[in-house]
Amino acid sequence: VVFEQQGYFLAVDATHAAEATITHDTSAKAMEVSLPAGTSQHCLADAGLYTLVPSGCFKFLQKSYAWSTADAKVVKLVATSTQMVGTVKVKGTSKAQAIKVSVVKEGSDDPPTLVEATPLKKDPTTLTYSLWVNFGDRLLVTPLAPDLLFYPPSAPALVPQ
Repeated sequence: VVFEQQGYFLAVDATHAAEATITHDTSAKAMEVSLPAGTSQHCLADAGLYTLVPSGCFKFLQKSYAWSTADAKVVKLVATSTQMVGTVKVKGTSKAQAIKVSVVKEGSDDPPTLVEATPLKKDPTTLTYSLWVNFGDRLLVTPLAPDLLFYPPSAPALVPQ
């Protein structure tokens, strides 16, 4: 019986599910993979150095990770922040262009983060906003627009761990 090696296993341990691009440094071959939360293995055909770049709704400790077939260690992806998305509803479209959202982190001396709310194309009375927030953050979110009254005037948000 003859056995012939066909490739290498790249093991990834991710705190959160993500998509990633894995690129071989010499051949520049790239492949897209889905990384589930937990441990997964991905087959790579060629020996050498690879770069893994995660993408999606989470930011990780690093923007990219190097991995070598010569020193095949588990790549650990630890998510540090996530994208928070929200909506603001208005009764008409005339003032919809001037709406911002203020986000204040509880217990922080930092100034509020101001995010622009943009109307949806299919429904201009619904505006969306998004920003990157850290896990465990306690936030106070407030819509801001001249001449418009919102209910509730502000709302707390807890970013889960």
